[in-house]
Amino acid sequence: MQTLRTNSDLYRAVVALGRSEPARRRPLEEYLRALWSLGYDHCDARALSVPGFVELLATALEAAVPPFDPTWGREDLTLVEGADPFTEWARTLRTQICDLRELTEAGLYENASRYLGVDAPRPPSTGPRSTSPRWYNFDIAAYLESGAEGAFGGWRPEFDDAVVDGQPDDPSPVTEITWAEVARFTVCGQQYE
Repeated sequence: MQTLRTNSDLYRAVVALGRSEPARRRPLEEYLRALWSLGYDHCDARALSVPGFVELLATALEAAVPPFDPTWGREDLTLVEGADPFTEWARTLRTQICDLRELTEAGLYENASRYLGVDAPRPPSTGPRSTSPRWYNFDIAAYLESGAEGAFGGWRPEFDDAVVDGQPDDPSPVTEITWAEVARFTVCGQQYE
C-alpha cells in the first residue's frame, strides 16, 4: 500500500479504489451494505488509522453483503443529540441504503439524468432519516471520490491535468480518521458535486 500521510495521498488512494474492477462490478447499495456491516468490526474504536480507513473501504468492494432489512425504511434514523459518532455513521449509512433501495423501486435510479440530482422518494411509511433526500452520486467511483474530496480535500490539478483558476490549498497531514469524519465522508459521497 502506498504511504498515506496527507489528504492528497488519501484522495488518490480512495479514487484508485473507485476505479478498480470490483468497484465497477458492485452496485452502490450492495457496497454500502457491506461497508455498514464491516464497520461494526471497528465500532469500539474512536478513530481509524488512515490505512485502516482505506482498507475498510477496499474490503467492502468484495465482502459478503448482508441482506436488506425492510424494517430499516420505517425506523427513525435521525441523528440524536449525544449519540456516539459510530452510531451517527451507521444511521447515515442505513439512511443511504434505504434511499437507494427506494430510488430503485421508484424507477429513478436508472434515470439517465440522475447525476444532475434526484430526490429519494421516501414514501409516507418512511421513518425520519439522517440526511437530505438529494442524491448526486450513484456509483462507487463517484461516491468515493466525492466523499474524499468533500470530507478531506486533497485533490490537485495535476491529478487530472486540469486547468483551474486558482490553486487549491496545499496538501495537509492526516494521521487518523474519526467516526465523525467517516460520517461526513458518507454524506459527501451522496451529495458532494
